[in-house]
Amino acid sequence: MGRRNRSIFSVFEQREELAQQAKTLWGAFADRLMKLIPENLHSFATEKGWIKNKMYELDHWWPLPEWLQSLVTNTKSGGCTSDKYRENDLEIYGFESFDDLKKKFRELEQAWQGLVRIQVNDHAYGVEVCYYATDVSDELEGRNSIPTGPDPEVRDHGTMVFITNTITSPDMEAWVQKVAKMSGQRVDWYCAGGHVVRALGDMNKVMGAIMLLMSEHDELWRNAVKALNAGLEDMDPPRPAWWPC
Repeated sequence: MGRRNRSIFSVFEQREELAQQAKTLWGAFADRLMKLIPENLHSFATEKGWIKNKMYELDHWWPLPEWLQSLVTNTKSGGCTSDKYRENDLEIYGFESFDDLKKKFRELEQAWQGLVRIQVNDHAYGVEVCYYATDVSDELEGRNSIPTGPDPEVRDHGTMVFITNTITSPDMEAWVQKVAKMSGQRVDWYCAGGHVVRALGDMNKVMGAIMLLMSEHDELWRNAVKALNAGLEDMDPPRPAWWPC
């Protein structure tokens, strides 16, 4: 096959065409998510955009495609996209109380069917809402049930089985999903002074799965600690309170 010569102009034009295709694909995906935003959140996020910030008496919108891009970038780097809310913010954003805020974001998490994990963490000043991209497949069209993934009931009513730390959010999500699959029980996690793992169902099966997967946890933890470059490599990985001595 002969070598095909290309001018700098033709390569640039191809680059522009691919960039436009990517923009169109990403925009279409954002449009589908936007249509799933519950009506009771429309004073916070509507078809005009995503995050609505009240600044200097003006409405400022962060378009959903740009917000999603930030979400993926932050999750891949081990962080999250987050917003903080104090009591005097609630009325501005259309919430009656912090309980109302938590309820509506749980509904949004379910409406988005596992593609975005949403965690609401309590703080002295109010709450912090953290968003994480997940590896759940994009099956929004034609799917009638909520997939395995974010489970508010587990986080609210489950038994705490483990508190760990440092591991990046994507790695922690993948490890917890393995625990859930191996144990056959409902298992979830959230951030609150560490990575808190809770479960509903047979705790013996959950603890058995954690024991079998602990070496994988330890490898993830050591990699995360090493990446911090804070001289903490000699520390022992976290263990559950029930761990055999």
